[in-house]
Amino acid sequence: IPLLAGVKSVGLQPCRRSAALITLPAGYDLNHWPLFGSVAVAWYAKPMGGKLMLSPGDEEPVEPHDAFAEDMTILEGIDRYERAVTVPVERVEHTWAGLRTLAKDKVPVMGLDSEVEGFFWLAGQGGCGFQTAPALSGLVSKLVLEQQLSAEEQTLVTALSPGRLI
Repeated sequence: IPLLAGVKSVGLQPCRRSAALITLPAGYDLNHWPLFGSVAVAWYAKPMGGKLMLSPGDEEPVEPHDAFAEDMTILEGIDRYERAVTVPVERVEHTWAGLRTLAKDKVPVMGLDSEVEGFFWLAGQGGCGFQTAPALSGLVSKLVLEQQLSAEEQTLVTALSPGRLI
């Protein structure tokens, strides 16, 4: 979209993120389990529809395409999960992958383009759009409507500015 609008690239990169829906042995009640995983995001898991969604935390740079999970990537994630916990994987029910868009510094890009008037960036949320959308949309609204920002909001606007990547 930026290229169609004549805007210079800020270096956004699509990256594959894979996941599997797994079945655990009988006797485990997932209803109250939290999101959990390794500190380095070598894997993470969370309850989903009575199963466990497990991701190897991959972030493989790829060209934009209809993403799919690579079997070896899923198996590596399962291996890291099983080395860290005492609850084994019984069966892989389903696998999938998606593309997450990242800026070079892995921080979202938000703000007016410095060269093309009227072009507003809101990209590079890196797969965290559901978590960041409520706060960022409120801030975008204030910026577009030219409303007063608090000091904290101004600090965030500066940190997310597309100008930092050019």
